[in-house]
Amino acid sequence: MKNGMKRETIIGLACFSISMGLTQFDPVPAFITGALTGCGLLLIFIGLLPQKTYDALRNWKKKLFHIH
Repeated sequence: MKNGMKRETIIGLACFSISMGLTQFDPVPAFITGALTGCGLLLIFIGLLPQKTYDALRNWKKKLFHIH
């Protein structure tokens, strides 16, 4: 992988930023902001995993869903 951030980290930061922006400027249901915040944090944590652990997680996911 290049020296940049992983795709999951970028998407997670975007989800987290959107959820924080929605709570600041527009009243939205707590479920929506909670779901965006949770998905954002999960993706950030996945994106920050070491490469060996990240590859093991991707291989496990491929085996789980039978993606070839």
